[in-house]
Amino acid sequence: MRKSLFVLTIITILYLAGCIPFSVNPIYSENDIIYKPDLIGTWSEKDSDEKYIFTDINGRYYSLVIKNEGVIEGIFIAQLVKLGQTMFLDLTPKFGTPYGDGFYNDHFVILHSFFRVHQIDSTLTISMLNYGWLEKYLEQNPDEISFDKINGQIMLTAPTKDIQSFLLKHLDTKDAYDEPGSLQRE
Repeated sequence: MRKSLFVLTIITILYLAGCIPFSVNPIYSENDIIYKPDLIGTWSEKDSDEKYIFTDINGRYYSLVIKNEGVIEGIFIAQLVKLGQTMFLDLTPKFGTPYGDGFYNDHFVILHSFFRVHQIDSTLTISMLNYGWLEKYLEQNPDEISFDKINGQIMLTAPTKDIQSFLLKHLDTKDAYDEPGSLQRE
């Protein structure tokens, strides 16, 4: 696998394989939210049919539409946040079904995935918390952060502040984050 493979490209595969960390809580509080117009636009990896389209929602949030060969593969609400001096992207699926937003939808839990943002200019560069590292780390340090395993998948259940502390504590920990992947602005 090329090092330059963009992390979002493999979200679906990783999710199905149980290889992406999720949280039941966001990684941000309202004070951590930042907005960078530079994120708005269409991003893609060279020689790829996948497109990552960020649009503005009220000058505070973003919509992220992932398309492959013109077919929508996912729609997310994206929140850019700054923890300390480091930017992160918190993604949740855009909710809604043909059945409306009522009782039926109340049966779904919205989960957060999160990515470290290294650069936003003509290139968008991000990395993800390494699932293999996280799994081993939590086996050795089960009291470091609250989590559960659901169907073998690690689910962080800690409050937002604890998740923030954990992410920042391990910014420079060897192998804690995957190699950054990059997209080019179209």
